[in-house]
Amino acid sequence: MLGDPVTTLCARCFRNCCILLLRPTGEGHQLNFLPSCMARTLLIVVWLGTAPCSTAMVYGEDDRERQTYHDMYHLKSVGIVVAGSYVGVGTLAMRGDVMVTSAHVVYDELGQLRSHQVSFFPDGDPKKKVVVDLTQSHAGNILVRPGQLQDDWIILRLTRDVLADNTNQGFNSVRILLVTSLNFDQLRDNIVHVSFDFRRRPVRKLVNRKCQFYRKERGDMFWGIPSILLHDCDLGRRDNSGSPIFYSDGGVYYLVGLHEGSHKDFYGSAFNPRINPNFAFGVNDEFKKAINEFLGTRNIVVPVDQKPSCID
Repeated sequence: MLGDPVTTLCARCFRNCCILLLRPTGEGHQLNFLPSCMARTLLIVVWLGTAPCSTAMVYGEDDRERQTYHDMYHLKSVGIVVAGSYVGVGTLAMRGDVMVTSAHVVYDELGQLRSHQVSFFPDGDPKKKVVVDLTQSHAGNILVRPGQLQDDWIILRLTRDVLADNTNQGFNSVRILLVTSLNFDQLRDNIVHVSFDFRRRPVRKLVNRKCQFYRKERGDMFWGIPSILLHDCDLGRRDNSGSPIFYSDGGVYYLVGLHEGSHKDFYGSAFNPRINPNFAFGVNDEFKKAINEFLGTRNIVVPVDQKPSCID
């Protein structure tokens, strides 16, 4: 029975009321909601527990779809990076103790560390927190700022091996794939962008399969910077610097790019390569050389006509 005003509020604005219930604040009018809704909190929690929380955003449509079992189990290489008050996204690459993200997630525009303690949360799980060893890192550019956005990547060593610590839980690391003029057309329509929706609690991982790279033309933004790629994945989504762009080949994911940002910070605005693109660092020879040296491994290159060149 919808008798009291708080119950009516819950019925009309169910999600907002849940937020008020579960989020402690010091605002008096929000605290007044708590006693009136307390009797219904258990029902809300039960409902939330049965609702599907693994969903994916489909670009171009304002709705969400269930992730497949494959998405949930095979994209756990992607996690959240926290550097002081700055939040970004990182990916386990090649091994369980190596993570890559955008350099500006870790360094500010003056080239200073945002924090002397950087943490990685694999799969966005707060219980899996791993500290980053900042003494073992390799950055392409620590002075990332407007006019100097190239080589926005950093390779970081973790203090623990995520794969060894979480056996049989679906955690994995991804292989690296170079983006070249020879394989660009093969890659452009077969990419997957993985990000997080930080507006929800708990945060929600989003898998976007309906986006593509854009071949730059003269007059487009970043025309003269080959390492920066334009894409239309999840325009304007905040706090997702460093989020990976994968090439998907038969269920195997290759890291091909790291999202850097967008020209306009407005979610939902139309993609325009000249005034409003999303842009990302595209894996190149410099990154390949750096990660090989970082890991002390030998590069394995597969002929382009068989499969795009990759580091395995």
